[in-house]
Amino acid sequence: MIFSIYQSRIKYVDKYLLKSSGTSFERSNFYYLGIPILLQFNFGKKVGCFINIGPNLNFLLKGEKVPITNNSSELKSTFIASKVDFGLTAGIGLLLPLKENYALTLEARNNLGLKPVYNDQKSRFYSFEILLGFFIFNHK
Repeated sequence: MIFSIYQSRIKYVDKYLLKSSGTSFERSNFYYLGIPILLQFNFGKKVGCFINIGPNLNFLLKGEKVPITNNSSELKSTFIASKVDFGLTAGIGLLLPLKENYALTLEARNNLGLKPVYNDQKSRFYSFEILLGFFIFNHK
């Protein structure tokens, strides 16, 4: 088994939260810059298997509320949510060698937010991701 620290690309994350009150619904959109920092455990010889686990940090770029109604004139409004969302990420995956310098990866990840979305509420983000990657190795 090989252990490594794996910084999985900085990414732009679009999250949303639906809230209902009576007959009306409201969608809150969140736009984050996400940085997962993962520990990776590798095993397997022909097909590489790996497990990723670690924290993720998401920095809020923008937040907006959009009412969902039958009326076509929807008004967007901005709001203040928690500026930093942090949580835990865990995933399992496969690294499939294609040729000497190429590989394909397939990974499933769970992300669990540990901080409330709003300062006064208990709602947290949870997401499930399927990732497909293509790697080019440079062995000189």
